Amino acid sequence: MSGGIEEPYTIAALPKPLDSENGQIQPATVYSLNGSRKRKRHEIAVGIDGESVNIYNIQTQSTVSSYALPPQSYLAAPPCSIYCKRAKPLQSQRNTYLACQSRPKDSRSKLVAFTEDIGRPQSEDHEPRAPVKRERKLRDGRVVGLDVVPTADSRHESAPILVSYQNGDVDCVSGNLNETRWEHTAQEEVVVEHASVVDLDAARRGLLKSRQDVLALLDPSISEEVTGNASTLLCQVVRLGQQRQLRVFGLRNVGATGLQTQRSPLELVLTHDLPEKYGDESSSFELHPASGMLYQRHGSRLTIFDLSNTTPKVSFELGKKSGHVQSFARLSAGAVIVSLQNRIAVYDTKFASVLDSLTLPQNKDEQATSSPTLLSHFTDLGVVVAIKSTSLVALQLGDTVEDVKRQRTQGALLSDVFAKGKFTNDALIVETKEKKRKKWDDWKAKVDTIAQQRDLPALEKRVAKDLHVGKYAKHNDAEPLTNGAANGSEDDEEWDLLPQHFDPQHVDRKKAVYILGKIFAWRSKTSGFILGQRHLQLIFPSRNILRWLALAGLLKAIEVEHALPQVAAEFTARPYVAPGDITTAVSEADSSFGLLDSLLSLPAYWDLSEVVQALQVLIASFEDQNESTEEAQQLLTNGDVDMSDNGADDKSEANLEAEEAAALAEVERATKFLEAGLSTRSETFRKCLDRLQEFPPKDITKAMRAQMSQDEIIFFIHIMRMELANGGWTRPYDWSNAEEEDNNLDQDISMMDNGVSAPPPATKDLLSPTASTPSNHAIRTIAHLLSCSIDAIGLSGWLVGQSSNVWATEDLIESLVNETSAIVEGIYHAENLVTYLQEIDKTSATTLKSAGSEKKNKRKLDEMEWTPELALMPVGGRSEPPVVAGAGTGKGKVAVKAVMAEQKSRGLGEYGFERIRI
Repeated sequence: MSGGIEEPYTIAALPKPLDSENGQIQPATVYSLNGSRKRKRHEIAVGIDGESVNIYNIQTQSTVSSYALPPQSYLAAPPCSIYCKRAKPLQSQRNTYLACQSRPKDSRSKLVAFTEDIGRPQSEDHEPRAPVKRERKLRDGRVVGLDVVPTADSRHESAPILVSYQNGDVDCVSGNLNETRWEHTAQEEVVVEHASVVDLDAARRGLLKSRQDVLALLDPSISEEVTGNASTLLCQVVRLGQQRQLRVFGLRNVGATGLQTQRSPLELVLTHDLPEKYGDESSSFELHPASGMLYQRHGSRLTIFDLSNTTPKVSFELGKKSGHVQSFARLSAGAVIVSLQNRIAVYDTKFASVLDSLTLPQNKDEQATSSPTLLSHFTDLGVVVAIKSTSLVALQLGDTVEDVKRQRTQGALLSDVFAKGKFTNDALIVETKEKKRKKWDDWKAKVDTIAQQRDLPALEKRVAKDLHVGKYAKHNDAEPLTNGAANGSEDDEEWDLLPQHFDPQHVDRKKAVYILGKIFAWRSKTSGFILGQRHLQLIFPSRNILRWLALAGLLKAIEVEHALPQVAAEFTARPYVAPGDITTAVSEADSSFGLLDSLLSLPAYWDLSEVVQALQVLIASFEDQNESTEEAQQLLTNGDVDMSDNGADDKSEANLEAEEAAALAEVERATKFLEAGLSTRSETFRKCLDRLQEFPPKDITKAMRAQMSQDEIIFFIHIMRMELANGGWTRPYDWSNAEEEDNNLDQDISMMDNGVSAPPPATKDLLSPTASTPSNHAIRTIAHLLSCSIDAIGLSGWLVGQSSNVWATEDLIESLVNETSAIVEGIYHAENLVTYLQEIDKTSATTLKSAGSEKKNKRKLDEMEWTPELALMPVGGRSEPPVVAGAGTGKGKVAVKAVMAEQKSRGLGEYGFERIRI
């Protein structure tokens, strides 16, 4: 990250209001609700009069949602968009509320709500629904603000919406606009300039920090240790003539389960008289309750009030001498960014000093450009969002505001005042920018020189030096050979990329995009460009640079298209990067698939179109291998050629040169392929299938149908069939006829007559590391992708057939049915076998235990010495029954029953026949 404010870049182009005179663009920050918690999201909602309301994601620079508006509608206040996380199994929901009116200054408004389900549905059969639109009329009065009140039951139903009017009235409407829960009418004539809903816990830390009396009034049980209260406050800045006040109300009876009482829903608990110096003109405010700061922009001046004490005081003022303030945004408790006439500056509110500034470029037609309107600051992204003309832009901040994000309570230190003085030396600023521009021009010149020379090692060395990888430093001491080359293949070694090398916060995006535009290029006639084919080609097939760009998230179609020039000499229209072009360019640059295998191995996200294109390229490589073999056979049996015709010498020489060039290209391709071996292609295929099966089945089917031909899908089906056979899923457990089934499968595939070449032996064992140990977990991937490929052909494709041979389609369907039945039967037998083995294991343990006890008892009986006297019975006596320990008691009876049950279980059953007489 750089040390200053970077040039603004465009996130999205906004449509213009339909009414060019009275139409406005009103933005607002999007929040999320999780129960009673309200958090800021990386999204901005922008409302355009007469056009639409669009929601943009700042982090991904994409449009999240868009809702159309009638042409005659005008927004009375900025939109209010809430992202609600609901309890499972309900999907998350986005509620966007608007206050619309039919004329620019109409006093009658209506409340419009758009409800949209967000996220993946719980079941695949559930199709996403369109946003639901609801409307409700509001009472007379100009609306100045809409805000959502978090409640404890927000996870189960929509949170209520609070409508604030300019005359001080407040309405509480249910989230689904079915009812108005309560209405509050102001008792005095006021003009509300700002209204916002504040959490009590946040206000306790700043706004109500020194007002224990107010906290006790809101809830008498509140103390310093209790922080679990989820009550909310309504803060209003009202104007009474030339005097302004900050009023804090306690909200009552907001939830759906609240009791209807005679008590007022709004209870005034605090009033602050703000110091007023600028008359009765309208002002814009921003309240930060956690720090107790109130920001006011009145005309061209910015004033910050500290409300954390008993009485408010002015802590910072700007705009008296240093220029006109057009907009502002809060950065932290000690910093604020403002937009002036021709520059943007960051001020330290503690010392009233300039931390950093950015001079905006001047237009030729106008003396000064219109400064952007600053909206909000996203701390974790380090980005300030603004609106400039009809564009949503963002400014990346440097590390100059890191040391002022937290205020120290022990007082100012010496380190706090260093480099915090007022800096107005414009000459030094210009000199610094000139140095940066010169440094950038020198770096671009070096990269351009390397690109013109097509020096791949030099380009890698240049990028490694910028990333501080340190790869080339340890190879500089290698001993050179007699031909001047260093010992070892330096280009084949991979960089040891650490997280800080590809983290978006540390990557110099400007340099990365420039490098991206150099390693890729548009196709030309000299590179074999044919109209209708793909436009992209890879100039520098550098494994290390591509890995770095992929981990940094820049190896995407939209990024490559932005990095390349927008106009090409040999294109009549604007060239574009189609889905799958990156994979095609990488595979064409490296026919051995080593580069593609390295990129698929990275922990980086790949679009579904790129993964399907990789699958198509791999399937084409199998077909190319067969075609090259057939062409070689045709060349060997081409017959005699008359080379002595003087009239066709030129033509023969041209044919010989063309054949020689084609042969050299084929030899080079075969050499690269043999160097990597078939294992690389199989490994690449396995990784491609692993990535492909992670996508939803509907998306896979749609992508296959759009990007792959019917013959390629059939080829892929046969590959999956071979994987089922190689894994043993179609064989019985005795494997008595395994060889016969393999021969039948190979004969079935080789006898295809539908225009698809048979898969070569190299396609076997793609999903298992070795042929001897097939993976049992591959059945899920095979079944998932086989189902998607069958659905991709479609019902009409199976009915019509793949070629003129109708029997080929019928045989394929019959084979799939038989193999599927065999697999299901085998899985059922496997489950039964597991059950049998578990029962045998349990029985064997019991048998071993009983056998051990019997041997022990027998050994004791053998050791006893028997005498004839012991065998004699007493005179007139009887044989006594065996005495069991504990007999006669309850426990003894239980023990006797247990012994008898065990003996009965050990004994064998005796079967007999009885005659039944009727």
